[in-house]
Amino acid sequence: MLIDPSPGADAWAAGTRVRVQGGQATAFSTELPDPAIDCGAFVFEPDIFEFQREAAAGDDHTLTGAFGRLAAARSMKAVPLPAGAIWRDIDTAKDLRDSRGMLRRSLIKASDAPIFRYLYRPVSTRVTMALAPLRIPPDVITYLACLLGLTAACALAWEQGLLAGLLIQANTVLDGVDGETARLHFRSSPRGGVLDAVVDRIVDGSLVAGVGLWLWHPFHPSLEFKAGILSTSAYGWGFIAYLFQARMSRFEVSGAKRPLVLLLGGRDSRLLILSIGSMIYQPGAAVAVGWALYLSSVFRRLFLRRRRSGTEPTVPASPHGVGEPADRDLHEVR
Repeated sequence: MLIDPSPGADAWAAGTRVRVQGGQATAFSTELPDPAIDCGAFVFEPDIFEFQREAAAGDDHTLTGAFGRLAAARSMKAVPLPAGAIWRDIDTAKDLRDSRGMLRRSLIKASDAPIFRYLYRPVSTRVTMALAPLRIPPDVITYLACLLGLTAACALAWEQGLLAGLLIQANTVLDGVDGETARLHFRSSPRGGVLDAVVDRIVDGSLVAGVGLWLWHPFHPSLEFKAGILSTSAYGWGFIAYLFQARMSRFEVSGAKRPLVLLLGGRDSRLLILSIGSMIYQPGAAVAVGWALYLSSVFRRLFLRRRRSGTEPTVPASPHGVGEPADRDLHEVR
């Protein structure tokens, strides 16, 4: 049986207490003073029904009565919840609604950048919960986000600023949904983390190329030229990100200084600025502001790395590599 060895006061008051001795559950009752309570998850042999009938014959038709007789006949193995695990006893429709909200909030990562946490997570987690019954593989969501990002780049190249801005926002939301889906369905893998990072770089490269083609419009670039620039930029940035991902990790920032660095030069900040700039048809100004934020974050990371190591800093990592490796969104296990 699964037990919570240290429940909260409300859960303990409402739960069935369990006496645990030597890793075995030896008694069950709502009157016991013991701190552990059962979580409502059990694995039994078929003879549990014999104990249920014995309890019913004694005018005790509760599961606790059957468990008590089983424990008296032979002890049950008590499996404690892992440290930090969350669970919820669901008895009513309100409990179910509350548990859904608790599960949705658990998808938020402590390492989220401020803009993503407060602007995008409220949207992405609700999308994730809505899609959860469909069991969509996280990689499919990643590829869909990539398609939206590439479409946004094409919209930029053809000066469709409003459409590009909306597509960039949709890409950012789905960039959170894929990782949330992986965590929600326990389908995480290191391969998924690599795929997520590379796809982000492909989208970033194509968006920069799209802005460049927008600004190049007075020279009337041909369709073939635009397609070549977009595809080369997307492939090139993705390939470089894949090759140098390990080296980028040396410039990660953690702790109290991380939110400031991500607010200054995080990918979410730059994409939000680019989205707004596109929708007001000022992509060049948006890129200039984005580069200013990027450079400020680069110098900040260099300063922190130099102070931490006491050595001369090396070539800075791409700003798109910001993020603790352990916190990257990880996807489906194959």
